[in-house]
Formats: sequence, C-alpha cells, structure tokens
Amino acid sequence: MGNRKAMFASVFIVLLLGICLVPAFAEDNVATGQDTNASMAADQFNESELVTNEATCVDNTFDSNASDSTDAVKPEKSKSVYDFASEHVDDLADGLYTFDSSVNSNFVLDVPGGTASAGRKPQLYSGNKTNAQVWRVSHDQNGFVVIASVKGCTLDVPGGSASNRNPVQLWSDNGTLAQRWIAIKEADGSYTFISALNQSFAIDVAGGAAANGSAVQLYEANGTAAQRWVLTPAKTEQQQLDDRAAAHLADLPDGTYAVLASNDSFALKSASGSLSFDTFAYSWIQTFDVSTTSDGYRTIAIHGAGAVLDAAGGKDANGTKLQTYAANGTKAQKWIIEKDGERYRIVSGLNGQKVADVPGGSIASGAGLQLYSANGTAAQSFYFVDPTAVRSELDKLASDNREVVKDGDFAITAGPDLSRMVLDVVGGSASNGANVQIYQSNTTAAQRWRVSHDDDGYLTITNVKSGKALDVSAGSTSLGTNVQQYAACGDANYAQKWIAVPNGDGSVRLLSAVWQLRTLDVAGGSLNSQTNVQLYASNGTAAQRFTFIAANPASVDPCDDILKDKGWCVISPSSNASVAFDVAGGSLKNGGNVQTYSCNGTLSQLFKAEYRDGYYVLCNAGSGKVLDVAAGDVVPGTNVQQWDESPNDNQLFSVVANEDGSYSFINKGTGLMLAVSGSNLVAATAGDSVQTSFVFAEQEDLLSEGLYEVYPSANSSYVLDVAGASVDSGANVQLYASNGSFAQKWLLKKVDGAKNTYTFESVCSTSRLAVSGTNVCTMAPADVKAQQWVARIDSNGIEFVSADDQDLSLDVKGGNFASTSNIQVHFSNGSAAQRFRLRATSATIDNGTYFIRMASRASSVLDVSGGSHSDGANVQIWQNNDSGAQKWNFSRNGDGSYNIVNAASGKALDVKDGAASSGTNIQQWSRNGSAAQRWYIDYVPGGFKLSSALNGAFVIDASGGNNANGTNVALYASNDSGAQRFTFGATTYVQPLPADQQAMYNRAQWYNSNTEWLILTDTVGCRTGIFSGSRGNWRLWSFWQCAPGKNGSPTVLGEFSVYGKGISFGHGYTCWYYTQFYGDYLFHSQPCYTGTFNVKDHTMGRRASAGCIRLTTDHAKWIYDNIPYGTKVVNY
Repeated sequence: MGNRKAMFASVFIVLLLGICLVPAFAEDNVATGQDTNASMAADQFNESELVTNEATCVDNTFDSNASDSTDAVKPEKSKSVYDFASEHVDDLADGLYTFDSSVNSNFVLDVPGGTASAGRKPQLYSGNKTNAQVWRVSHDQNGFVVIASVKGCTLDVPGGSASNRNPVQLWSDNGTLAQRWIAIKEADGSYTFISALNQSFAIDVAGGAAANGSAVQLYEANGTAAQRWVLTPAKTEQQQLDDRAAAHLADLPDGTYAVLASNDSFALKSASGSLSFDTFAYSWIQTFDVSTTSDGYRTIAIHGAGAVLDAAGGKDANGTKLQTYAANGTKAQKWIIEKDGERYRIVSGLNGQKVADVPGGSIASGAGLQLYSANGTAAQSFYFVDPTAVRSELDKLASDNREVVKDGDFAITAGPDLSRMVLDVVGGSASNGANVQIYQSNTTAAQRWRVSHDDDGYLTITNVKSGKALDVSAGSTSLGTNVQQYAACGDANYAQKWIAVPNGDGSVRLLSAVWQLRTLDVAGGSLNSQTNVQLYASNGTAAQRFTFIAANPASVDPCDDILKDKGWCVISPSSNASVAFDVAGGSLKNGGNVQTYSCNGTLSQLFKAEYRDGYYVLCNAGSGKVLDVAAGDVVPGTNVQQWDESPNDNQLFSVVANEDGSYSFINKGTGLMLAVSGSNLVAATAGDSVQTSFVFAEQEDLLSEGLYEVYPSANSSYVLDVAGASVDSGANVQLYASNGSFAQKWLLKKVDGAKNTYTFESVCSTSRLAVSGTNVCTMAPADVKAQQWVARIDSNGIEFVSADDQDLSLDVKGGNFASTSNIQVHFSNGSAAQRFRLRATSATIDNGTYFIRMASRASSVLDVSGGSHSDGANVQIWQNNDSGAQKWNFSRNGDGSYNIVNAASGKALDVKDGAASSGTNIQQWSRNGSAAQRWYIDYVPGGFKLSSALNGAFVIDASGGNNANGTNVALYASNDSGAQRFTFGATTYVQPLPADQQAMYNRAQWYNSNTEWLILTDTVGCRTGIFSGSRGNWRLWSFWQCAPGKNGSPTVLGEFSVYGKGISFGHGYTCWYYTQFYGDYLFHSQPCYTGTFNVKDHTMGRRASAGCIRLTTDHAKWIYDNIPYGTKVVNY
C-alpha cells in the first residue's frame, strides 16, 4: 500500500505542475505555431498496459480543436483516484444504458456495424435501439465503473495513454485502469466519465460535433456538453423482443387456424416440409396449431403434427426460407403474432425487424414464405381464421337473416334504384356451368330466380328456366371467382348457399356461404348489360347491392271511379305544372315513348282517364293509344309507353287521391307506381327518387292552332286535298295521296267565343273548309257555321262535326281511302270514315318557281313592269299572263330567308335604296345578297306575308289593297290587311334558247339512245351538243364549239353509237382522250405537241380536221370520262 500511495502522490504533484504550466505553454504554442494535432500521432498499443509513475505524464498542450473552453470547471484532483472513485461510486447504478450525447440527444454511443471486436472504435450514431447502442455499466471492487458493450468487449483507452484525442476503443476486459472510469453525476443529471488513468481526462465527442460517425476520444476534462452523457436505462434487443412478445400475447388466442394471405383467397399449407399457398377451401391440411411457449413466444405447428414453422438454418437474413421442421425449441421456431388491423404480422423470434413475407409480394397459388425486413406491405400481412368459428358465424348470420328474403320467384336487380340491370343466365342456357351476368331486364325466365331456404336459413337461388342453382365455381374463395349456374348438389354444398344481409334501404348484400368475406359482385363495378358476375371482397359499393323484386307481385286493389268528371286533360307532375305527359315526337305507333315535356297544347299531351271495372286506362288524344308498362316488367324503372288498348293488366291503374289534390297511379299488373324519372315516364316504387303524384288540368279547347295535314286515322297515306290545288271558291275537297303540296295544308284556327270549335283555312287559296249541302268544299272566309267544325276525340281519332248541324260529321265517302275519294258530311256513325288525325306541318316554300298571287284575287300577281330586264324596273300587280315577268325563282338561305329572283330577267326582288320604311318602292335589281333582297315568308291567317330582312316589321303591300292592273307594290308596316297577304302557285319557266341551240334541241327530241345521254354535232355550224334525258324529254346539258372534218375529208353523217375509247394517238403530234363512234371517226382533243398538252393547232368553230370531231382538251376528256358505251351519236 505504501508504494501505491507514494505513486499516487507523485502523480498528484505532476498534475498540479501541469496545471500551473498550461497558460504559458498555450501562449508559446500559439506564438510558435506548433502543430496542435501532434498528440494524435501517439502509437496505439495492441493491449492496455498498467500505468506507472512515468506513464502518468500529462499532455498539457492547449488544443485549439478542444471540444469546449478550457476555462470550464474541472474535476477536483486533490484526492487519490481510488478515493475519487469511492466518493462517486453511488452516482451511477449498475445496469444497461444508452449513452446519449448532451451535444444532441438524438445521437448515442454506438459500436460501428454492431460488431464489438477488440480495437473497434465506438462512435456517435442516431439512436436505433439495437444492441450496438446498449452498454452494461458495473462497478469493480475498487468502485471504478466498467463500461462494456452488450455485444462484447470493454471500453478502453488505447495503450493506457491518457492524452488528448486518444480515441477510446473496445478491448477484452483486462482489469487495468485503462478500462476503468469514474462516473460523476452533474447538476443537470448528466454524467462525465473520468479516466482512472488520469483524473484530468474525460470521454469526449471529437470537436463537439454530434453526427453519425462522430469519433469518441479521451480529452482533457472541460465540463462541456461534448463530455456529458445522459444515461437512459436500456434493454437489449432480446429483452425488447421478449417484452414485445408479452405485449402481443393476447392478440391471438391459442388455437387452430387457417393462415390466409392478405387477399384472403389463399391459405397456407405444408407438404413434405415445404410451405405454399393454395386456394382457401376449409381443408384441415390448411390449418395450423398456434400455442404459447414458456417464455411467451408462439409456435405455429402443422395441425396434428409435430413439425413447426421454422426459419431455415436458424438464419435471419432477408430471403431466408420458412419451412416446417421438427420442434427444437430454438428461436428460429419462435414467433410473435401481432394484430395489424383485421390481419396479423408474424414476427421472428430471431430478429424483431424480420417478419414472414410472401416473396416478391406475389400472392398466388404456389407462393411460399420467407423471412424479410418488415416493410408494412400486404405481402407481410395475414389472416388467422378459425374454420370452425367461421362456419358458426356464417350459420348464425344465415339464421339471423332468414326472413330478409322470403321463398318465391324474383327478378334480382343489381346496382342503384332504376338501374334495370338484373341477374341473367347468358343466352338463356340450361347447361351446367352456364355463365351468370347482369343484363337489361327483359322479363324472360332466364332472369327469374326461385328462392328457397334450408333448415339453417341459407338461401338457394335457382334459375326458373334452367332449374339450376346460383353457384360459386369450384367453391373457390379466390377474388374474382366466377359465379355460374349448376345442378343442385345438396345441402352440404356451400358453393350454392347464400345469405341476404340487408343494407337498410331495401337492397341486400349476397354473402357466399363459402366465406363470409366473399360477396356476389358485378365485375369492375360496371353496371352495363353483359357484365360478368363474380365473387369478391365485400366493399359496400353499388356493384354489390342487389334487390329482390317479386316476379308475381301482390294484387292491387281496385279503386272507385273518382275521375269520372274529368274530360280530356293535361297531366303534370304535382311539383311542376309547366311540363306534362307527352307522347314523344307525337308518335302514333305502338311502343311510342311517353315522357314529360314543356306544355305545348298538342294532342300528344292530351289524355283522358277511362274507367274499366275498378281500374283506369289513360288514353292519348293524339294516337288513341293507352299508357302501357312495357312488357308488364316488374323491375322498377320499366319504361312506360303507348300501346293499343288490350285486356292486359299492365295497362290498368288503380288511382289514389292524395290529400293535396293530386293523384297517384298503381299499375295492376306490376304493383309499380306511375312515376317521372328525369324527364321520362316509368313504373317505379315510391321513394325511388322519382315523382309519383300528378295533377289534372281539364281542357275546353282540345285542338291547338297551327298548320296541319288532316288524314283518316285508318290510313295516314292519304290526306284532305283541294282538288287541282284550285283557288276558286267552291273548289272540291277530296282525299289524295300525301304529297306535301299547299293544297294539302290547312291552318287550324279557334273560333272566338265558341268552345272547342275551329276553322280550316287552305294554304293554297286561303279559302275555308265548308259544308255545301252534303258536300265539302272550300269557300271564301265568312263568319258562318257552315265553315266551323267541333272536335270530338275518342280512342279512334278525331271526329269533326259541323257546327251548323252536329248530327253531320266530316266523312270519307264510302270509307274508300284512296286518291280522289270525295269528302262529304254524313250522319255520325262512329265509323273509320269519320275518324281523322292531325299531322303538324309547315308552310315552308320549296326552292322552285312560283307566281306570287294576291290572296284576295288569285288571278292578280306580282309582275315586272313591261317585262323589263333593267335594274330599277318597277314591280306591280297585273293580271296573270303566264309570262316570265310574272314568274319568280325562290331559293331558301341558311338563315331561313329567301332570295326571290325574276325568272325572265334574273334580277332580284329588291327594296329600293335598302330603306325599310312605309312607302319604299319594290323594284328588281341585280343580285347582290344584301338584306334588301332577302325575305322571310310566313303563313298567317289570310295568306302568306313577305317580311323584309331589313326590318321584319315591314312587309310587301299592294297599294290600297287594290288588285287592278298597274297597282304599285311597296314596302309597308305590317297591318294584317288583305293588301299584305299572298299565295303561291307553283309553275315552270324555260329560258328561251339561242336560235342555234333551240334548233339542235328541237332535232334531239326525235332520237332514242341506249343510255341516258345523246350527242348531236352540227357539222355546218361547227357545234356539238350534249343532252341528258330520253326521247321527247332531252335536256341540253352542254353546247360546245368544235372543228369537224374539212371539205376534203368531211365528218361522216348519220346515226352512230359510242363503242371505243383511248387516252391518246398520233405521230409527230398527240391527240388526247378519244371516243370512237364509227370506224376511225372519233371525238378527240385538238392536236398537241408530242406527249404534251400544249395545243399545236388551235382552230375551232370551223371545219379543220381530217374527219374526226375536234374538241378542246377538257371537253374531249368530259366525253371520255362520262359518256357510256352505246350512247347515240348523231352528225348532221
């Protein structure tokens, strides 16, 4: 002991001298520029050595890179190191700790790479809770602290040299002071670790910089944060893993389970020690026994066998194969099963960072298992399913929901209300394995399903047509497994059992009895016809929403005749009276759609409720047909159409009077309510987001004013027609094939002050349909009842009754529906000859040539004064003389206006100077496309009015309403007088031809041709004419100059036919596009320089050829391209 005390006394004296010398040496060091890093060059010994008196020398060199100011308080050095250690022995308790740097507590003392071998230099590194950062602190018999890594080796001062920047290391425990430390607890709870070699040195973070990889060294004690450490109690990885196992022990009870991959379609099974996934099938070979070990871990054993889940070779490297192996109690066979939402992670007892994993995340039949770093993916997530419990749960679910769908026949709709998509057997097949899809409801037996229940409450859903059950193919639980029909396989076959779980809105989810996480699903969520039906994970989407619609609905009670006082009515939704029931497009056909449409007063919107033994039909006035629920389909959203009345229940409605005065209609055949969906009329259930209450507005006047064709209900091909389009008063009215002429168009007008009474004004003459004795004709308008008609409507059409004698009705004589059948009046007899319909039309003027006649006198027409062809020539009224000065060509523009051009002069009807004012003269002028030459034409009571495009308030007006010759025509403000009303008479005009063309035209009419073309050549006048048409009706198409044969080689005369063609001929010249009609006689182009189109001889209009008929190149080509073989050619 004496020697030891003497030794420490010497050391203490040396330390004191060193302290006194530091300032001077530091100044000298700075002044001389001495290398401050010299002390880092000290050799490191291979092992720590005992420190002698000589070895305790202190490097007092001032270090400009020190971790903090050297003025900081230093440990007291007056005591011996043993006394010092003894004094602080209780500052730190033995235990496991992490050493957190006070520079930055996120960084801790760490063994690089986790490998604790002799000579390894500790560092700072981000905290990660690994064993590389856990240190075991203990005290030796002298009270010194020993700091050892739990990975092995002790914290050591290399070479036993207490000097600045000497990096600490790990070394095998040798009991020397180089491995002994004194822990001094600071006021803030942190610790400074002083080396037992020299109380002036402490464990230090190099440069005071906390970062990954920062060096840890010995450095002169300076009290800075770089030398203070916060010790946090720690646990080794194994301890942490043990705690984790204990914490998750209750996550899954011990028991027998199927282990399913995250997609819950594939279950783990073992064969010959190898693990793989296969389709989940409730097989015992797919079950494992989970049990708890004495140390709180789980083993996963093949059910009924001794082999357990095992990490091959006891390795924890990524990719280590998981297998089954005889139980051996090693950590390779111990696992932590942690709950992860509805699924579980299987954590290795070898390494808490490694979990069971499906390689590559490829979850499919045949996939195996490996160990891999935890990454949170689905490949590392599993279901533990107790097959017995699942079946019990399914049985309970089936029992609880037994009454959701009753036994019976149903259509099964898919998706939202009114989707109209139902379960359907493809092609109506009766075969096993026939596919099931969704399809637009069509009421066939392939779309009807019979529901029955077994004793446990499961549903069997059997197709009515095939007698086969809705079946999960092969009983598979895989996502996307097809659903088909298959012959019933008995109560033990869960692939044909289903549970209807209500959604709370009348629809259900159809859970498969094969697996409660599998639901009937429309593939891809596509609610379109022919989309496949499959098994899929429950997801709450519309693709898994099904509604059972009874195929034979409960009977609908009859109603009283509560609508008996209502006549013809407009029926509107109670929420919107601006729209009404409407037969789309005014259709008269069976199947015509019924919709709601803006009220327009047409017969398509006029309905009458007619009582039929406790129920109503709703008859349309326009078509005579009744509302009909299409095909009597019970599926909500079924279209409502019109159809001929029949005894079918799908046309009968029980009417319910609502408290607000509206009415609802329940279809007898389907039990569905008449409803509006969007703008369409459908049959639906109340609450299907549709309008089901309606109001009636009775109509006094049944017909809407407008332009119509009037035709017999029995034959729409024939219409009322003014014979010969006569404009004379007393002109006969007949039936005639519809041709769209003005003689077949009538303006229907209400008679003021008379209920439901009308006049018919002929568009061709402005005369009215009138009774004359028993005949019907047109008469000049007069306020007499003989020209007035009362409308009566029934399902067969409209009966027009004479207001003068309401026992007489408009009648097709003899009921003969043919052209020229006379129209008369006859005593009302309800026959088809007295039922008519109206077809809306327009008085659009077709492009063509017309007389513009005064409505007050059809023989007075618009005329160009003196037949002038000059600009500014006056337009007047003149007696019709059939001259071109009185014929006008009408052409309709894109904006609906017309250009009106005199046929003879080619000049346009024009407002002088473009002045839109009363009294501005109307003249003819060269066409310029201006608004002064454009006219809008409308039929109004009394005839057509012609409004100027300059200003629609001004119209053409015959001065003073006079119809005498010479009456001037001017623009005038519209006043609805007869002076401003006109009619149009179709006519023709042939522009006179020049004499030579007229002569050829006249000659051509005598010839036949085997085609629709004819060619004549006048070899004297040197002209070729092209005609189209036929004998007696040839029209001159083109008239060209030509060069026929000269006198010495004349062109052959007579009648010939085209029989040959070619592109060119010639030697020293080229003639193009020849057409051969006789021998070597041809039509061809003028001679051109060889191989070019440059004309060599331009002679035309005189005889110049060697016998052929020369034409310009373009004319020769036209004949070559367009005139067929066999066309007659006449040369004269």
